[in-house]
Amino acid sequence: MFADMKRYIALLRGINISGKNKVPMAELKKGFETLAFVEVKTYLNSGNVIFSSDEDNIRKLTDKIEEMIKNQFGLDIPVFVLSREALEDILQNAPDWWGSENKEIYDNLIFIIPPAAFSDVYPLLRSCKASAHIPEWRRLEMEAAAAPEPTKPAP
Repeated sequence: MFADMKRYIALLRGINISGKNKVPMAELKKGFETLAFVEVKTYLNSGNVIFSSDEDNIRKLTDKIEEMIKNQFGLDIPVFVLSREALEDILQNAPDWWGSENKEIYDNLIFIIPPAAFSDVYPLLRSCKASAHIPEWRRLEMEAAAAPEPTKPAP
């Protein structure tokens, strides 16, 4: 029954932080199930939701989830949805220094939610205090890793 479905992760921005934008995970899970998503699992109290769907249009999935959250919880929360394959690709192609055992380095992965673009975010990252601790070669790797993929010609 679920063999043709794709696995996704939805990252909800800014929920359950310091008592703001409260979204109970059990209710969130039920909300996803009302959208006909299956194999729904939430992760801790983070707003990260793993689910399966036969829909392959990320924009449609995102719109459905954002609308459900607005209707069910009264919150206008940005949602970032990506497929399991896309997340695996990101992790498999991470720079060599990513996730090292060096406890002096704290690695972050930043997902940019449209309509924001890398060109909007990168200057902010470079100007923050933390960027002083990022060697220039790592900044360049970050820039290269976050650059948009070239558009593929239509078949």
